[in-house]
Amino acid sequence: MALPARAIVLAAGLGQRLGQSSAVQPKPLTPVAGRPILEHTLGHLANAGVREVVLVVGHLHEMVRESTGDTYAGMRIHYVLNEHPDSTNNLHSVWLARDYLDQDVLLFEGDVVFEAEVLARLGAFDGNAVAAAEPVRPLRGTVVEHDDEHRLVRYIDDRGQSGAFDHPDSLKTANLYLLRRPFLRERFLPALDDLNGRLSGQGYYDYAITAGLADGGHPWFVADITDLAWYEVDDPGDRRQAEFRLLSPPDQKRFLETLHGGYWRYGVKDHALLYNVHFPPAGMMEILQSDFDAVFRNYPSSHTPLTELAATVARRAPDEVVLANGSSELIKILARLRGNWAVPVPGFNEYENVVGTDRVKRFPLSGADFALPVEEYAAFVRESGVDTAVVVSPNNPTSAGVPLEELRTLARLVGPDVMLVVDESFVDFAPAPVGSLVPYLEEHPNVLVLKSISKVYGVGGIRLGYAVTADTEWAAVLRRELPIWDINGFAEEFLRVLPHFRSEFAESCVRMRDNTLALADGLAALPGVRVVPPDANFVFVELSGPVDAPTLSLELFRRHHILTKECSGKSMPGGDRYLRVSSRTMEENKVLVGAVAEILAEGRGGA
Repeated sequence: MALPARAIVLAAGLGQRLGQSSAVQPKPLTPVAGRPILEHTLGHLANAGVREVVLVVGHLHEMVRESTGDTYAGMRIHYVLNEHPDSTNNLHSVWLARDYLDQDVLLFEGDVVFEAEVLARLGAFDGNAVAAAEPVRPLRGTVVEHDDEHRLVRYIDDRGQSGAFDHPDSLKTANLYLLRRPFLRERFLPALDDLNGRLSGQGYYDYAITAGLADGGHPWFVADITDLAWYEVDDPGDRRQAEFRLLSPPDQKRFLETLHGGYWRYGVKDHALLYNVHFPPAGMMEILQSDFDAVFRNYPSSHTPLTELAATVARRAPDEVVLANGSSELIKILARLRGNWAVPVPGFNEYENVVGTDRVKRFPLSGADFALPVEEYAAFVRESGVDTAVVVSPNNPTSAGVPLEELRTLARLVGPDVMLVVDESFVDFAPAPVGSLVPYLEEHPNVLVLKSISKVYGVGGIRLGYAVTADTEWAAVLRRELPIWDINGFAEEFLRVLPHFRSEFAESCVRMRDNTLALADGLAALPGVRVVPPDANFVFVELSGPVDAPTLSLELFRRHHILTKECSGKSMPGGDRYLRVSSRTMEENKVLVGAVAEILAEGRGGA
């Protein structure tokens, strides 16, 4: 079936959730991927053969008229003015355009970005059709269900739903419709007139569709567009989502890498960020959820009681512990307070980035396993004249740990005037002889241990980390640099509950260790792959075949939506041959190994 010659686009809304930008430009002119939303829509309509478009305008309508004109790409443009966009909803906007509902039409909302194929999906049906997709976020909105022939079997507008999105097995409408003339004339227009009068312009045109469907008699279909790019833009976060969906896979991957988190919002399988997927356990989550309302509404405690909670986790005295909004906050403070730094590379880039290249002395790690030679590093620290030296154990990205006794030797060798910062964010996953310095800090007053709670306990969303040192004067200095309320209530509640789940945490680390070893074995069995024996919950891979790490990482993302970390940006020679892969569940790791095997086999010219 051909698409209608006419489209109606609703472009009257205020767009207040977009913030200040909606005060200076109408919502349909919001730029997405370098072009206003309306331009995307009109371009697709013109290419699909639509000959005229009715724009229902309201807020800042003069700007829409000036931007679009009376013709656009060969299409004639009509304007219908909603003079009260601040007190009416889209039911009234459609009612204002009722004179144009005398033939088959496409009815679109002007804040939806979509790819051109959506129009072909709608036009494939000889009846009325609605574009819908699997929900991408838990918001209220009209949902539909269809049978095996894509015939509509249920249409549920917001009046038939609870306060939260409660139809996870249904498809969410994309607010893109194909409406045929018989349905418009016999059902939709009468319902539209009735509802607009009774609701005084409030409500949504979905209500008129619901009413028109009540007695059947008109064919309705669902065009499933789950696999296509589309997004409704209501706020700045939506705009980012829309832009992401319109990008090419390489640009999508680069886009995500600039975010440094939040990947779950974009439907990817996260083998890039490093966290414990087996903690917190269900029992702990039930406790946290039971206190959600109180935690959400009330101020958290100040640092003194919070530090006491953190000290229980660290198993040190409170005056030795400094709790922060993630270990990165402490790294930044230390970078400001300390002078020159020695940093083994490759390592966690945050130290180099925050301290600055002019104050960093890099110590290259060499050898197949990137082990830290402590005596050589100690000599390098002394000769460089730095006052701070870093050790990340296990190291990121190499996953190689430093044996505990060697760390203690290093602490003695660098001398009492050098602060040795030991980042132990992954030490709970490591086997002996790698271990934590925390129990021995009295013997090493020049050591400051950093720990990311977010990573090891699998709670990156609450941002927690701490420093611990036997030098209580330095601990006090760091504590004074922190704001009184930098730790949120959810983090406080997590710290309060955490000591009750120590055994479950230990079990989760064992599971993660098993997962990681299986992942390492699976990858190491592939031709052209060398794996550094892992001490953390991630695997460092060297590639020797024709496929380099940037290519493999991109192909994993393009084909399987798997996100990994290629190491060409690390301070190391040949970084483009190395890939860091975080370990997840056994099942997810098997999928990743299979995907890597497939891509590498193709790179070698076949299996």
